[in-house]
Amino acid sequence: DLVFVERWLERARKEAKRGLEVAAFECMRETLETEQPLRAIPESELDRSLLRGYSLVTEAPLLAVLNRDEDDLGEARPDELGEVLPDELGEVLARMGAGGMSLSASLEAEIAMLEPADQQEFLRDMGLAEPALDRFIRAAYQLQDLISFFTVAGPEVRAWTIRAGTDARRAAGKIHSDMERGFIRAEVIPCDVLEECGSEQAVKAAGRLRVEGRDYVVQDGDVLRVLFNV
Repeated sequence: DLVFVERWLERARKEAKRGLEVAAFECMRETLETEQPLRAIPESELDRSLLRGYSLVTEAPLLAVLNRDEDDLGEARPDELGEVLPDELGEVLARMGAGGMSLSASLEAEIAMLEPADQQEFLRDMGLAEPALDRFIRAAYQLQDLISFFTVAGPEVRAWTIRAGTDARRAAGKIHSDMERGFIRAEVIPCDVLEECGSEQAVKAAGRLRVEGRDYVVQDGDVLRVLFNV
């Protein structure tokens, strides 16, 4: 990354590129020279839209998965993702701007061999809330700043992955470009409201269906019905 950034910075200065771009790559060079990854640079200090198209290794999210003995899982402290890690590893990952999680591969293998109903009982006996795979998925989403929303068409339910902070119109484009182009409004049901009421009809009867415009920021777990015209 450092070699690439230095080469680009030299070329940018010769070609009199925009000052904003030069400043961004100068910031990246200074960070890399201190042996810090680019992912450690706060959003307020680096416009990451300038990095589109570049495959910078230390900009990519990093998640370390530590395989531990079952008896050692309790000897740790939570990191930013709520995971428990040995103090030394937690400090290293924090400096790298990375996330981490602990698991016992042998224990997870036992869980995977069980029937779904037996898995829940086994997890309770072991004092675990969920399998490590669920935690891994959640950690990966959080590191990449991703959320999911849902659409329902008859018996089919689909999940769509978007960046956190995406507005309703751009989220509709994830389903189909025509929906983004002809977006009118979105009917929104938060997932917890749907679970509480039991059905879309019950949500409507309770007056808890929301109608949102194009600037509505989609939340994790929202169920959307997009109205559009092209």
